[in-house]
Amino acid sequence: MGNSNSKDTLAVEQDGLMDNVEQNSESPTGEEAPAKVENEGDKEEKEVEEQHEGGEEKGEEETLRDEKEEEDREVSETTEKLMEAVMRVTIHTIEGITRDTDVGTDPDPFVEIYANRILLGATRPKKDSNTCEVDESFFIKTKTDPQNIKLRFSLKDKDHMDDDVIGHGYFDLGEEDTTNDQIVHLKWKGKEVGVIKISVDFQNVVIV
Repeated sequence: MGNSNSKDTLAVEQDGLMDNVEQNSESPTGEEAPAKVENEGDKEEKEVEEQHEGGEEKGEEETLRDEKEEEDREVSETTEKLMEAVMRVTIHTIEGITRDTDVGTDPDPFVEIYANRILLGATRPKKDSNTCEVDESFFIKTKTDPQNIKLRFSLKDKDHMDDDVIGHGYFDLGEEDTTNDQIVHLKWKGKEVGVIKISVDFQNVVIV
């Protein structure tokens, strides 16, 4: 009899212990606690991975932007090294020619341009005209200070044999305050025989 009671008591205590173990293994919501802990860990790991991926994307964008800025800077510096300022002389118009070099016909005028006695070029002749539009430019690359350059213009009449001189005019850059749309008076033996309108400025050109 004594042994039977002891076995019953041990069985009850074991049943109670198992109930406590089962209760402790369950969360208040009925889900298993270890599974919940594991889910939270996965969430944190996913957030870390997303932050890492976002950081990598941002890093790549910054790298590309830096490379683009560096490339643009190099192109700009190279272009600046290749740029050089040259002087441009523009003949806009020939106006009011009064001297006849050929009897009975109007002149075919053109202008030769000299800088410090060096011929730069000549405009194209205009057929039978005392006043005409020209709008042709000539460029000068010089080591001389522009203020020391004196321009000489020779107005001529284009002929089949020898070209006839109509008159001459001068423009001294060292004596002029402005160089745009200036009138140069042309003279022959001290008498004015016409005018030309000119401009002088500076242009940046690329040296290749």
